[in-house]
Amino acid sequence: MLKLFNFFFLDLIIKNKKINLDFEKYLSLVLLSTVSDVMPMRKLNRLIAKRVFKNLDKYENDLFKKIFKSKKINRPINIEDFGFIIAPVINSAGRIDDPNKIIELLTSKNESRKEKIVQLIIKLNEKRKVLEEQSLKKINFSKIYKDKSPIIIINDNTINEGIIGIIAARLMNHFDKPCIVLTKSKNFLKASARSTSKFNIGFYIKKALDMNIILNGGGHNLAAGFSIKENKISKLKKFLTEQFSGISFNNKYLSKISLNTLNKKMLDNFKSIEPFGPSNNNPFFLIENIRIIKPTLIKNKYISCIIKSKQGKSISAISFNPLETDISKNLFYNKGSLNLIVQLKENFWNNKKNLQLVIIDLIVNPIST
Repeated sequence: MLKLFNFFFLDLIIKNKKINLDFEKYLSLVLLSTVSDVMPMRKLNRLIAKRVFKNLDKYENDLFKKIFKSKKINRPINIEDFGFIIAPVINSAGRIDDPNKIIELLTSKNESRKEKIVQLIIKLNEKRKVLEEQSLKKINFSKIYKDKSPIIIINDNTINEGIIGIIAARLMNHFDKPCIVLTKSKNFLKASARSTSKFNIGFYIKKALDMNIILNGGGHNLAAGFSIKENKISKLKKFLTEQFSGISFNNKYLSKISLNTLNKKMLDNFKSIEPFGPSNNNPFFLIENIRIIKPTLIKNKYISCIIKSKQGKSISAISFNPLETDISKNLFYNKGSLNLIVQLKENFWNNKKNLQLVIIDLIVNPIST
């Protein structure tokens, strides 16, 4: 939020001093920082996002286009790209190399030099992915599954300090639990935390600071960072677990919908409440009595399939749930009737926009017909 206020403060100075500079064209970079920091997509943040995407070419997005071109992505930029494609590439320099390269990239007038930096940070991001996969492979997922603690805490000094936030995010998404990853940094431990919408991690990290459990830190409801002495980790876990008691993890859906009613017109109407993000989440819907057709494994990570109603209506769907979960096993092997909790999404493929469902959860019907 401080970055947002800094932007408007500078914009006000420029206008008051009548400096000949269209500072608003950099609003897309403000949005990029908002998405990267997992800030709530509501109120002013949401208004900025809508403004940027209403006419993206008006704003500074040459860097975004360069990244898309280098990665051979040929489709319009959407807000998810800010968090999953553009931000990771830009942040890679600061995570495992020299962050000054990004300053040079954003300020240089030399197009040739900018192209070289873009190619460099794309390679750095690929290296970051390798480090991430290596760190994840060393984590005992089976042990975490068996652990009934509501909060995951990983303390591993071999994890690169620059990627602890990414590892925390991966584990949080995998287990749907708040996660804290710690690694050695000088004479203390540095930590990065990611949380679900059900537990305001930033609030409780602030309380932990007030109680002298941690050395310093801060954050917001979905993400936080802090430093701590190793002998205080058990005290922190006990404190956070106590705060967490009684919180439900059920996926609540907005309403039931029929597969037969889903069409392009409904998707167009649905898109009017975008952009989605923290605190303005893409809502969940319940679709009952469907069957899974043609489940296919993609990149050894995701499951693509067709869901079909009793009336014969079919729509493509994708699941990002971990392959070890019951959700994924049912998608592959259950030939009976299922109830799905889904999100609606627009899929852009071969220059065509189509409705796609994202499978969040499922319920196996007791009697399959």
